[in-house]
Amino acid sequence: MLKNLLKNKLLITFIALIAIAIILPMPLLFPATSNDAEAALASSEEFRNSALWLFDNTFVPVVVLAILLELFSLALRRRATIIKRTTTKKKATLILAMIVLSTCATFAFPISTAQNQAQQTPLAKIVIIVILDGTRADVFWGTSHWITSHRDEGAWARRFICTYPTVTYPNIVSIVTGTWPQIHGCELSPRYVKERNYLILRDYRTPRAEDIFEVADNYGILTVTVMASYSIGSLIGDSNTTHLDGGDARSNMEKAIRFINEHKSEIEARGLLMCIHLIDSDEYLHDFSSDSKEYKSAIAMEANLVGMLINNITAKGWANDSVVIVTADHGGIGNAHFNRYPPLVDEVPFWVWGGPVLPGAVINGGRLIDIAPTVAFILGIRKPKESTGVVLYKLFKPDVLENLKGISSVESLVLEEYSNSLRGAYVDTVLYLCGFMVVMFLLSFTVRGAIIGMRIIRRLSRYASPTPHRKYRYKYGGVK
Repeated sequence: MLKNLLKNKLLITFIALIAIAIILPMPLLFPATSNDAEAALASSEEFRNSALWLFDNTFVPVVVLAILLELFSLALRRRATIIKRTTTKKKATLILAMIVLSTCATFAFPISTAQNQAQQTPLAKIVIIVILDGTRADVFWGTSHWITSHRDEGAWARRFICTYPTVTYPNIVSIVTGTWPQIHGCELSPRYVKERNYLILRDYRTPRAEDIFEVADNYGILTVTVMASYSIGSLIGDSNTTHLDGGDARSNMEKAIRFINEHKSEIEARGLLMCIHLIDSDEYLHDFSSDSKEYKSAIAMEANLVGMLINNITAKGWANDSVVIVTADHGGIGNAHFNRYPPLVDEVPFWVWGGPVLPGAVINGGRLIDIAPTVAFILGIRKPKESTGVVLYKLFKPDVLENLKGISSVESLVLEEYSNSLRGAYVDTVLYLCGFMVVMFLLSFTVRGAIIGMRIIRRLSRYASPTPHRKYRYKYGGVK
């Protein structure tokens, strides 16, 4: 039995590919230093995105093709009257394949059930998240604007990775929930529902996970969204969240600053968590491409608006008690970002400014899902229940961490917490890679079966019927 299995080259290849899928991302599980752990966050997210992309883009086409080939193969075997010898083994293989595929498709689930706890000492009372829609990290950092001129007044990340799918709604929800779309449930933007073709596992749904705005409201913090679309804003926060949604980049920033000016006393008393969505960069990406001067100009304009926001905060004397986080929901290549190979579009900028932030600090990596836990840490509140992200501790001044949070050893804390999060990403990556391998094995198995069936029919046909030449001679009375 074992000898026969070892002779099966297809099975050996499949087992080898599964082993590669398990081993390839494994080094990311064992960072030696906190710098390595930060870099592993970004790399593991990109691995996970790529595994999901491969699985999603092969699952339906290959399964449909495999079913058609299997029907064709069965028809050939029926003609050759040898179905009985192969049916049992094939059924077992197909059943195993379907079990693995369904496991991959339904794997993600919430991993936390945190309850409200007393508010801890905050690092800052005001946190503002600014999202530059559709902004590539390399274009952002390669363009001259207010943030690049003031980069070392804050902290930034060498690599920062968005989630999969690489579209707006899932990633903005991931920013505020601190978890992947496969857990919070919103896996597409509404506009892509008709364009998803065979990506049947992803759909636009209302998020089912708690977000940081809901948590902040439970602690009495003022919560505000200023999104480009009312439909995005409606997904964030609760009935107490103020929604100033609907507008382009400039009008949204003006609305945000106007709200801050008009509610100065309330903000000073309660604190503030605000999200500002600037959409112009994404529109110019689609209209002119990621290589165009128009796209770069839109990014520069939005970054300059962030400078206007920070100047307003500073003028009010809030600089020491505020944190501004600047990032993007996804990148882009050419004129698009939807369902593009993740490493081409999933790297986004990340820059943080504020009183507790260590000026000039550079972290090696991070993910959009790390923003919500980091915001919770800054405000001294619990993170959202389903959050799978981590706190980006090295953004902050060591003396502030020690004095306000009692954290004296960031190195050991980072290694411990990040390793736990990396394990979750690793399991997802391996599952979806294995799902991809099973899909390809299923295709190879059915292709081989069809080829073998055709060969058998061809071989039998030579002996089962006279040749055309002999028929020709019979017809005209030739010698038999």
